[in-house]
Amino acid sequence: MEMTRFTPSRFMIIALLLLPLYAAGQSDAPEEPEIVLPTALLRVDGIPFERVEAVLPGAAQLVLPELVIPLPSVQEMEVQPRLLLPDITDDLDPVETSVFSTGSITAGSRNLIEGQLGVFKLGQDPRFRLTFSHQGVDGYGGKSPGTGFFRSEQRLDGWLGSTAGPVQFETGAGFTEWQEGLQQTSDSYYSTILRFLSGHGEVELRPDELIGVYGSLHAGSASRRLSVSETEEVPESDDEDYLQAGARVAVELPAFTLSLGAEYGLQALGAGGMDSIDILHDGAITVSFDAQPSSRVDLYGNAGALWLVGDRFEYPFTLGVNYRSSDWVEFQGSFGRRAQRTLLHDLWRDIPLLRLPAGRSPDPAMEWFAGGRMQADFVEQNLRLQGGVDYIIEFQDRVLPGAYLFDVVPDGDDPDAFPQIGFSWDTYDGVELQTHLQLQYQLSGFARLQAGYRGALPLFSTRGNPVVPQHLGQLGITLGSENGMYGGGADLEAPVYSVASLPYLDLHSYVQVTDGIVLRAAIRDLLAPLIDGDRYQFDVSSDNGTPGFSPFIEPGIRFTLSAEITL
Repeated sequence: MEMTRFTPSRFMIIALLLLPLYAAGQSDAPEEPEIVLPTALLRVDGIPFERVEAVLPGAAQLVLPELVIPLPSVQEMEVQPRLLLPDITDDLDPVETSVFSTGSITAGSRNLIEGQLGVFKLGQDPRFRLTFSHQGVDGYGGKSPGTGFFRSEQRLDGWLGSTAGPVQFETGAGFTEWQEGLQQTSDSYYSTILRFLSGHGEVELRPDELIGVYGSLHAGSASRRLSVSETEEVPESDDEDYLQAGARVAVELPAFTLSLGAEYGLQALGAGGMDSIDILHDGAITVSFDAQPSSRVDLYGNAGALWLVGDRFEYPFTLGVNYRSSDWVEFQGSFGRRAQRTLLHDLWRDIPLLRLPAGRSPDPAMEWFAGGRMQADFVEQNLRLQGGVDYIIEFQDRVLPGAYLFDVVPDGDDPDAFPQIGFSWDTYDGVELQTHLQLQYQLSGFARLQAGYRGALPLFSTRGNPVVPQHLGQLGITLGSENGMYGGGADLEAPVYSVASLPYLDLHSYVQVTDGIVLRAAIRDLLAPLIDGDRYQFDVSSDNGTPGFSPFIEPGIRFTLSAEITL
């Protein structure tokens, strides 16, 4: 008799289906925990290449909370390793102190392994957070491990905050190492290695109830190197160092705030083999205000001068208004001109192989913009609606990636020069319409439906960004049992670049074994096997699935099991 073989994929599917059944059979379940469902489905896909800062709680906000185990969706876990952080509330006693730790480990197909550890101290000063995470996949698209179809990432982050009389401060630092295989697209190189180091400090001084003095310092470096397997020599790395410092003084009355600020920025760029380093400086002075003429209206604005040293002056400004028509409906509108410094630290996170041509540096991108936002909470109907429109009237000098270059031999007489690979880039001007809409509906006490749309539409023959979909539709449902011990859900994402491609579908389930221990099973990119061939990153050139922009493929379907512990 022929025996049935249980392959890893069959085992993962069975585990995904049986986790809720396991929890349903627990008669001596612990006391009912609170279900914390994700409040947003949409990933943040904002204006490309805008500098993104990590949002950390202020020093005064990091007080002792009630420990609640959040249940993130699979899509949230897919973006990057994410530790289970407690909810932060403002009404708890900051005199109490709590030190706790969290951790998780995930294993799955495609030789996937993920691990996260974190230690936290809340309550009495000093408060801190220290986290480490690892993520690795080897064997994209069913390719053999060790052949260049892989990605691995290690992250180490720390944060410290304290208050001493009228002074509050926080500081943090982080290090990330990211290696990605070149998937046999190069005869000269095997992988690319990126390292990001960053640090920041914030201080607030209150010499008087009406006066606030604020200071900030952000610094970091980014480097990229190509690995070579057949020779002892390796190409020199591409590097960037940056520093941004600022100070602001504010007079803060009950219904009016006026502030004066100054900023300085430095960016040093060095491409592999360059004889010199390009150093860019800029400085800015800004005046801003915030006024509340009534309890429902908030007016704000700023204006200043930006000096691009050795180049030109720019004059960014913003005027805006927030209007609350009721306790559950709010509108916001703004207009102005803004500047965005182009940092490799940000560009390489989206496109690791974006080239840095010798002798050329990206200028800050300038934008004329007008936009509006709306949020409505229909409490009785268990419905929340959010939407917005941003009309980029004109953008200038926006960096956009171009064609990929395969092992291009540089011009010159040096026979030992390393070939060059990567995406070319250029700066463009144009017009763009950005829209987003999000709907959240609580079907019952234990079910939530979320739907969203995000668009980035180039207008008037403007060149679009090939790594940002012109249309992105998303749909998700999250379910939980009555006692909160088990549940699951599904997330669907349908991006449209120049043409539509097969949507992404993720399934996930969880069971809370006991207080502080959660088991999960998930299937990621369930529809990938329906593609005739491999799923390529970003765009495709036609309906037959051939690559349009990037020659690199995505991992494909993955099955995962994970355990999460909070102590």
